[in-house]
Amino acid sequence: MISETENIEIKARIASLIKKKREEQGLSQEELAKAINKSKMTIWRMEEKGKGITIECLIKLAKVFKVDISYFFTKSENNIPFYETSILSFIDISLPNILKYQTIPMNAFDNIKKLADLPGIKPIGTLMISQEFNSQSIEVLKINDKGMDPYIKNNAYVGIDTDSKNRIPISGHIYCVYLPYEGPVIRYVTKNQKGIVLKSKNIIYNDIEISNEELKTGKSFIIGKVKWVWQDI
Repeated sequence: MISETENIEIKARIASLIKKKREEQGLSQEELAKAINKSKMTIWRMEEKGKGITIECLIKLAKVFKVDISYFFTKSENNIPFYETSILSFIDISLPNILKYQTIPMNAFDNIKKLADLPGIKPIGTLMISQEFNSQSIEVLKINDKGMDPYIKNNAYVGIDTDSKNRIPISGHIYCVYLPYEGPVIRYVTKNQKGIVLKSKNIIYNDIEISNEELKTGKSFIIGKVKWVWQDI
């Protein structure tokens, strides 16, 4: 694993290569930002500060510049971890491993209605994850809920499996559940004869009981099972 100092040096060199190639192709920062669906400030930060340089951005930049992604790295760097501070900690940037990652939509917590086929706003952005964590039924949610803190922290990225088999509650598993009076919540679920009980790991939150009738009518419903969580620890 490379040191933080080495990582800073790598990012500084990549930043200079981005700026050099942009200028060679006669693109303004604004034009380049538009081409990769980022803000002008993002391009400025990458070029001048070496910040915000992600694998996702480099893949997009390589396409715009019509170069192989290896352009940004030396031969030795093609096989060392690349430090990404925003979400992932260390990503193997060797070319075969880059192909193992893919970009998927990411939704704001208030946008869970869209995942449940109810009116909602558009996704807030994208998240690059390893293919092993993705499937057609996975929806990514950036949560705004402290109900499972400290196990699942506020602002964590949560992968929710919305496949029909994962909307059938099993005691002891964590689910994303839609409540008509509160919206989506992330909770442990336990079952009883009357229905299910949503339990929080945060002691300031009370248990929430949902009857079988509420589940049957769709007044409250399970959106999916939490399959993975990415968060600062």
